[in-house]
Amino acid sequence: MKIVDRYLVRAVLLGTLQVLLALMALNLFLNFLAEIEHVGGGYGIVQALEYVLLQLPEGAYEMFPIAVLLGTLFGLGSLAAGRELMVMRSSGLSLARLSSAALFAGVVLLVCCYLLGDLVAPQGNQLATRLKARAESGHATLQIHGHLWLRDGNRFVSIAELQSRRQAAGIDVYRFNDRHRLVVAAHARSATIGARRWTLHDYVASRFGSDGVHVTRQASKAWRTRLSPELLDLFVVKPESLTLPGLYRYIRYLRSNGLEYDRYRTKFWAKVVEPFTVPAMVLLAIPFIFGPLRSVGTGQRVLVGVVIGVGYYLANNALLSSAQVYGIDPAVTAWIPTLLIVAAAVWGIRRVR
Repeated sequence: MKIVDRYLVRAVLLGTLQVLLALMALNLFLNFLAEIEHVGGGYGIVQALEYVLLQLPEGAYEMFPIAVLLGTLFGLGSLAAGRELMVMRSSGLSLARLSSAALFAGVVLLVCCYLLGDLVAPQGNQLATRLKARAESGHATLQIHGHLWLRDGNRFVSIAELQSRRQAAGIDVYRFNDRHRLVVAAHARSATIGARRWTLHDYVASRFGSDGVHVTRQASKAWRTRLSPELLDLFVVKPESLTLPGLYRYIRYLRSNGLEYDRYRTKFWAKVVEPFTVPAMVLLAIPFIFGPLRSVGTGQRVLVGVVIGVGYYLANNALLSSAQVYGIDPAVTAWIPTLLIVAAAVWGIRRVR
């Protein structure tokens, strides 16, 4: 990579970093103000600040494409305002060459977006959820708002409290026959969760038969089930904040049990496509830099970037929602906004002289 290429890549990366830091600071301030309303008991100001900080990566991930667009407009726009891009083109560098250098920065940012959304943000969300639950409950237990309901074949399981990925309390199991009639209703005070087997403690079961109800009691009972610790981990955080593999496992669980999973499949494809939007935003900024925004001020560039970014955000959400309403394959609708951005960028670059 030559000096000019490195210079352009550096301008895009630094511009994006500056914009992203500014957006994250604004996001942190607004979220902290909203979180103060929940302060009380063991959940104090310090815990609220820690909670908001841990959720900051998710906010950065959601704002990443807009930050890249604004950062590219800001970084390359400052070079255009200083006549540096004009000098580069006068020295023989083609627009395609300059665009390829900026696009390389977009690929670097694509990798950063993927790592942020699939590694950093989910971990931060899990830690934030556990921190808030511990502060509010006063001990290292995750409280579930309402019982957690799961399905395992013809069994429906209710969990009152997940104490850890290996311990649960307040377990109710309801088993139905093929005619959807209740056969067994059981309760256990606590459970030790294994890979394919749970150990239910203080187990009481009521069996409903033609000759009446039979009640059995056991100090402990082994129960074979597909509800593994890894699967229960998926319910500790919002499904929308899971990694791609975690979201895929969650979809498989819902589908195998005949439950609704369209919403999560839509989110899965949105997360697949999101990183590819980043280099598309870099390309989209180029015709503006070499065209109508070549000699304007920073404020006008920011305004154009915000309008385009908000338009993309609204269009993307509208298309994904339409996919759920009208039964359109989300694997198709998730790509439409990104492909439109690429088409607009290519058309705009060709028009630049």
